[in-house]
Amino acid sequence: MASSYNVSALTNYVDQTSEELITKAVIGNETAAFLTPFPGVKFQKALQLLDVDVIPQDLGCAFTPTGSTTFTQRVMSVSDVNFHIEWCPKDLETKWTQVLLSPGQKYSDADVPAAIIDELMMQVNRRLEVADWNGNTSSGNAYINNYDGLIKLIEADGTYASPTGSGSTAFNETNARTIMKNSLVAIPAALKGDPSFQFYCGYDFFQIYKNKIAADNLFNPPAEGNEWVINIENSPVTMKAVHGLDGTDKIFGFRSSNVFLGMDEIADLGNIELWYSQDDRKVKFALDMKRGVQFAYGSEIVRFSAA
Repeated sequence: MASSYNVSALTNYVDQTSEELITKAVIGNETAAFLTPFPGVKFQKALQLLDVDVIPQDLGCAFTPTGSTTFTQRVMSVSDVNFHIEWCPKDLETKWTQVLLSPGQKYSDADVPAAIIDELMMQVNRRLEVADWNGNTSSGNAYINNYDGLIKLIEADGTYASPTGSGSTAFNETNARTIMKNSLVAIPAALKGDPSFQFYCGYDFFQIYKNKIAADNLFNPPAEGNEWVINIENSPVTMKAVHGLDGTDKIFGFRSSNVFLGMDEIADLGNIELWYSQDDRKVKFALDMKRGVQFAYGSEIVRFSAA
């Protein structure tokens, strides 16, 4: 009998030394890219609104001025949104994670793997995306109670356009096309034809709508090659899927110039601090910002809600 290795007494080997940390899929801050930046807000700052109305006349040689120029305001409020975390490098010494550390006992912020920072920033974007829509300062949920989001602000204002069927139509394939047809009809007349007007929905409804389009054999390719932006049938108006509306059973339509993202400084999201503290021998991460959302004219927003 030929000699062979007998390894039955050994535990199967699992290679744990890979330094490439696999991160789970997370959600980026999609909605903010479509909002108008409104910097310079440390607490509150007014959006200055102007409405001009002029009436044509046939007066011969007379001069009779008519019309009005009206100034109003809406207040943009921002709140502190701070992301702070710390790590102790020595916690990694007793596990395979020791291979992530530099030789010796003099550690630095470089001992935090880049993959962890990348994952952390993606999680920040995910939290901000959800809060921009679902924020509610009265909520007990720490992820969304820093500032009020668009859903609360728009619904509290109550001047939005409400499509036929809103409040009584379920989100399903049977109703999907009708929901969007009625939403198109509800666009204020002055905004029809405005190329910047776009609808926003959760990925859940977007897939329902796309499935219905396919089931009814309607050719409706994604807008500009983006699989998560689609032209609503019989219309150049687009609909964008955003994770901030997932599970809400709500759809909103507006133009970017009517909805604002408040901040102290545009570069806030990039103001990352990472340092090694010699006081407690820990690596610390900080990202501090001011953030809030607001709109100018509620009557220019279309809002559909299943209930």
